[in-house]
Amino acid sequence: MYLRALPFIKVTGGGNDFILIDNRKGRVNMDDFPAIIPSICKRRFSVGADGVILLTGAENADFKWMYFNSDGSEAPFCINGILSTASACQVLGIRKDTVTFATSCGTIKAEIQKEKIKVFLPPPRDIRLNQELVLDDRYLNSHYINTGVPHTVIFNESIETIPVVEMGRKVRNHQFFLPDGTNVDFVQVLNNAELSIRTYERGIEGETLSCGTGAFASAVISTLLRLVSSPVRVNTRGGSYFVIDTSNNSLEGVARIVYTGELQEALWQK
Repeated sequence: MYLRALPFIKVTGGGNDFILIDNRKGRVNMDDFPAIIPSICKRRFSVGADGVILLTGAENADFKWMYFNSDGSEAPFCINGILSTASACQVLGIRKDTVTFATSCGTIKAEIQKEKIKVFLPPPRDIRLNQELVLDDRYLNSHYINTGVPHTVIFNESIETIPVVEMGRKVRNHQFFLPDGTNVDFVQVLNNAELSIRTYERGIEGETLSCGTGAFASAVISTLLRLVSSPVRVNTRGGSYFVIDTSNNSLEGVARIVYTGELQEALWQK
């Protein structure tokens, strides 16, 4: 299925970490690849990561970009994954200040200034404000938006004590969002230009330290509700932050290479 060792780059952006694989030479068999992802993303037993990014060649972009959650499911988009990939472009042989990625959500442009990356995103869609969900026999006000992947935004005066995993799982699997489910963002408005968020991610099925699409979703919804003015700083659980300008759908964050390595055959023989 593979040669004896498969080179990879470990990258991190916005509080998430990823295994980045350059498949422009076609070394990876895509029929088998999703099945090995849970084993190579398993922390303490393999490289460990929130997800896997796979790059192939593209006609009208620098790369075709694909993303897989740590459970092996493919997701159409991950902003932190895009940020992280952009940080590795020089290692991948793309020595430009601006790079483009062909994704299932459209072509994404990224501007690179060392570890600071700005990406320009497709316009969000399917926005539904002030949706009432019945959860544990009580009504919960929520807001739905698709920023490449579905997100449900829930505001609270303080997000520190919210049971993100328990409550997030219930919203994620709510009948209203069947069959695909939704990511869930718990948002606190700090002032008219700053938010804090905690996110339950579909596919990872738990709280993550950061979620770029969730930060973008939260900023857009908060702006539409006139709770903040753009540009907006969005603080994440992991201590990182994004600067989001909803007037041009841009998001700025920090990403970098952690190390390079090779995946050995034994890692995917289970």
